[in-house]
Amino acid sequence: HYSLLCADQVFVYSLVEILLGGARVEGTGDETRSYTSIEIALVKRIFEALCTELTHAFDGIIDAPFTLAAVETNPRFAAITRENAVCALAKCRVDVLGVRGHLHILMPYANLEPVRDRLHKDRLTHAVHGQRHWKDILIERVLDKEHLS
Repeated sequence: HYSLLCADQVFVYSLVEILLGGARVEGTGDETRSYTSIEIALVKRIFEALCTELTHAFDGIIDAPFTLAAVETNPRFAAITRENAVCALAKCRVDVLGVRGHLHILMPYANLEPVRDRLHKDRLTHAVHGQRHWKDILIERVLDKEHLS
């Protein structure tokens, strides 16, 4: 199954500018131009690293790694499912190397259905990360009178 990772163009150009030794500025001033082959290669490496991080984030939930299948400069050309398919969309604000931007992660429901039960587990955080569940911490803090004063 495929998912779609999409970053806004100004953010991508700014990251590429920094990676090539340029200044940390929001936007390069000419975001309407096409990407060069060097820029596409850098974007590919950035998204491959992001796929690795997504694989770690979903470890224990999904047994398959996230891998980069292709880089498209226009998300309209990335056909990952039927046009009318139900999908989950995560809109993230990111800050990388001092540059802020938006990253969208689109997952067709067909990708999430096989792991739906694991996503709904109340103790998911504890089971995956070995940490106390946020709900337990919150209840403890609310019940502890020292934190209320």
